[in-house]
Amino acid sequence: MLKLIAIGLYLSIVPLSLLVGFLSLFGIGRVMWNGRPLYGLTALIASPFVGVFLATILTAIVWAGCCFGLWVFSKYRPIVLELQEVDPATPER
Repeated sequence: MLKLIAIGLYLSIVPLSLLVGFLSLFGIGRVMWNGRPLYGLTALIASPFVGVFLATILTAIVWAGCCFGLWVFSKYRPIVLELQEVDPATPER
């Protein structure tokens, strides 16, 4: 579950932060770092780091919340997972 959440958040938040960093070159947006607004080239350089930091923190929080929620849910109703074997000879769809 951690891997799925991390992939989803990294592939959405990091590009978004890069977009904000790019827009800050033209004065449209700003990037906040340690409570200071960054503009221009500095914001473009800092934006991927801000995105990775934010995605990492959110991944940990969402993962812990999902695990806790599923644990509580499993106390009241069983969770059943069914595995399907994949034939390596068939092409993926």
